[in-house]
Amino acid sequence: MGLSLAHCGLSTAGCVAVARAFLETRLASLDLSGNDVRAEGVVALAAAVRGRRGAWGPPGSRVELQLAENPLVGSPPHVGVAAVAELLAALAEAAPRRKALGLAAVGLRFGGDSAPGRALLDQLARSRFVHVDLRHNRLDDAAARALAAALSARTAREPPADAEPGVDADAALAAAIGALDDRHP
Repeated sequence: MGLSLAHCGLSTAGCVAVARAFLETRLASLDLSGNDVRAEGVVALAAAVRGRRGAWGPPGSRVELQLAENPLVGSPPHVGVAAVAELLAALAEAAPRRKALGLAAVGLRFGGDSAPGRALLDQLARSRFVHVDLRHNRLDDAAARALAAALSARTAREPPADAEPGVDADAALAAAIGALDDRHP
């Protein structure tokens, strides 16, 4: 079951309420895109994800959170980056192997040489998501190289257990990042 509350004018308080419902139900898909969710809402979602251990449905089920177009990373930016990192960690620990996360246009602004940015990108690469949307964020060429390197290291260690037949998501993402990097020497 899924729930879309995209572009509904929700604030962080609304996100906290929805996070409680996410914890108490079997929602597998939650779309909060285009609202006014901030770092506190992301922390509430992370707590809800952690609280649902074992309540994700059959093995191989997919969990999807869409947070695109929310000011998750505001002022001060390190608070938002820390909240996103907490959500990534919660999703990485979650039971489902098939996870998707939409973070397009959430205000991520860091280079590959920033310690929090590099750590977040490395965490993304290690977390075994089937899809992560980072469009319209300020990731520089160094960040793209760092993400590509982290993905390459992950792929070299072992093939993903959650891969769909015939689809190498890691290689496809690494190729896309490489193409981005090639456009901006």
